[in-house]
Amino acid sequence: MVKDTEYYDLLGVSSTATDIEIKKGYRRAALKWHPDKNPNNPDAERIFKEIAEAYQVLSDPQTRALYDELGRDGLQSTGSAPPQDIDPMEFFTMIFGGDASKAYIGELNFLQMMFDAENDESKEGGGGEEEKNDKFVHNGDSFADVAKSGDEALHERRKKFDSESIKKQREAEEAKVAALSKSLKEKLDAVVDPTDPNDATMHSFLDSVNKDIENLKLESFGIQICHLIGKIYTFKAATFLKSKKLFGTIHKITSNLKQSKDTVKGMLEMLNSASEAQNSLAAMQALEDPDMDPYQRVQYEQAMTGKFISVAWASSKFEITQTLYAVCDKVLNDKSVNLETRKKRAQLLLAMGTLFANAQRDASEEEDQMVFEKLMEDASHIKSRDLRRQAYAKQRAQKVNSTRQNTNTNQNNNNSPPTIHPPKSPSTTSTTTTTTTTTTSSPSPSSRSPFAKLKKFL
Repeated sequence: MVKDTEYYDLLGVSSTATDIEIKKGYRRAALKWHPDKNPNNPDAERIFKEIAEAYQVLSDPQTRALYDELGRDGLQSTGSAPPQDIDPMEFFTMIFGGDASKAYIGELNFLQMMFDAENDESKEGGGGEEEKNDKFVHNGDSFADVAKSGDEALHERRKKFDSESIKKQREAEEAKVAALSKSLKEKLDAVVDPTDPNDATMHSFLDSVNKDIENLKLESFGIQICHLIGKIYTFKAATFLKSKKLFGTIHKITSNLKQSKDTVKGMLEMLNSASEAQNSLAAMQALEDPDMDPYQRVQYEQAMTGKFISVAWASSKFEITQTLYAVCDKVLNDKSVNLETRKKRAQLLLAMGTLFANAQRDASEEEDQMVFEKLMEDASHIKSRDLRRQAYAKQRAQKVNSTRQNTNTNQNNNNSPPTIHPPKSPSTTSTTTTTTTTTTSSPSPSSRSPFAKLKKFL
């Protein structure tokens, strides 16, 4: 009997729910109450944080046991309650596969290096924690401010990516590949005979893989990572087995060309997504207006969030692909074991790859599409070229209106009736004429303001 069920109620599950059911409940509740999906609900952000807090407690066996015994208040009194704020690096790790993916792809070094550079910059600049975290949210700033800060951050980041940083990243990648390949070898070598349908070790192996897939596919971008693992495992395993047959050299050359093609394709995808995000932000900066409709502003903010996620996913996907290729090469080209052992590894890798490639979410899981996947998908329908056209049309309209207003002002001045002055002495007339000329030569503020505002806007 549990002390209270508040956390379970937030996730919509019973107190006897399994780990998978808790994870499903969290995804379902997070999608329902995510602030980006409820821009007009002031309670959405608070409820979303409570849902995240509930999941952090219930997903950990130790804190869940404490909560069942003591309840929410009792858990907080022990100091075991989870922190309210999530570390930005942890947040991005959760977006791309979470803990369920680490056994296969490890930590994402590119994201880690990016955050290391941000931390170094914060230390040098003396920025506090609040200032550091503000870089990852919009916080109601104008798109111009976001663009300016983004350009400045990019300039600083480029200076950080020197030869020492690249060397550090390469060393981290090599260490990650070594650890992942060692773990995969142990997993594969535990199977006695992959061709024997009655082999207990083979059944245990397949059950373990299926469990990993069930956990991973529920994570944000988990199904995409499953399919990526499946694609590379089956490709590398099939290529290795074919290379050991007659004319195997041809298969090996063909596979190397395909791998090189995938690498180039991944790099182009990264560049294209970054260019799309940058152009969209510039266009939104031009479209921004103090009187912008709040609904439209929320739409633009969601679109930019989706495009930034798209850039991060393209970078992460490229890194994951290169990591998996390197791990497979180490496992299949391990000269410390004989050829038969390597063939057995290839057969098992092929079986694993098939399971990962065929992974699918069921109907309820598809209905509860992941929040960040949906944001990226929605943002993909908003093209930077369309935004640029809108910005150009708005600028043209402002120029036309400004010119028309200026023309009307000049016409009004020209059509005004002349002032008739009574005869005066020559000296007085001369003074008056001079004064009048001086007064009418200066343009009125109203005729100047449209151009001044347009110049500032542009």
